[in-house]
Amino acid sequence: FALNAVLDIARSLFTSCSATLKTEGGGGSSDTRGGGLEAVDKSTVSLRNTDFNECYAEYGGGGVAISSYSTITMDSGSFIGCMAFAQGGGAIVEDASEAIITNTTFSKCGFRDRDGSLPVHDVMGGGLAVISAAGNGLSTARVSTSTFSSCSAKGGQTILGGHHHADGGAIAVSGGSLDFVASECISNTASGRKGRGGAIFIQDSSTLSALGATMRENEPQDLFLDQSSIYDCASTCGVGSHGNCSIASGGSFFNYSILNDDGDFDRFPDGINVYDADTTPCYINCVEECVECST
Repeated sequence: FALNAVLDIARSLFTSCSATLKTEGGGGSSDTRGGGLEAVDKSTVSLRNTDFNECYAEYGGGGVAISSYSTITMDSGSFIGCMAFAQGGGAIVEDASEAIITNTTFSKCGFRDRDGSLPVHDVMGGGLAVISAAGNGLSTARVSTSTFSSCSAKGGQTILGGHHHADGGAIAVSGGSLDFVASECISNTASGRKGRGGAIFIQDSSTLSALGATMRENEPQDLFLDQSSIYDCASTCGVGSHGNCSIASGGSFFNYSILNDDGDFDRFPDGINVYDADTTPCYINCVEECVECST
């Protein structure tokens, strides 16, 4: 798109589109991001009742890629079976861009190489990736009343037989901000020996608000935090060794993990129930113990 371009799409279907080194944009774009659609240079995109089926991008955003201070609003759509090579199997939001996603389904999205094999490098965000590069401003996503199911982050082995990181089976946030409101992550997977965050993976001073969120049956854990914060609770809990992390109200998390200073992660008991912020005291009711929040 040109600088400050505006696009409004409704009741449309993007199917089997691809952005590869040869085609340079499936639905029309400039590089190997956005198999169905890419918006750059302060563009504004509105998608209503629009679906992306089995689209592929050789780098990131199998269905949609948004970058360079652009904005996308998506309502009542879907990403089904979309794939990317590195980041954001369904969609990627980067370089100080913003996504507002409502009533949208991400299903069976993930990663593959051009020939169908697994990528031989780190992968991030099987359904959605929100990424902020240093010095480029904050990338943000607000996801509400939406569902991520059966998405996956899985990478192949290194040449020497090691294992690449596979972060965020459903969603990965790196240096960005995610509001995940009244939405679900169900049966998503970050697989391999270095799989982290079956539902959501956040790192590099990212923030997550998870009001009324449901996460279950994700592997190897629902939520993986690396030097990041969950917020929207009136009180702050000192959980994990990277300082305080605040706990969102009105949601429940299972297999909750936080990276510690030894490079391993602390895994809390299943069934962390997050009580409402107005409850006094606000605390996490774990299976084995209760951890009070500081006020």
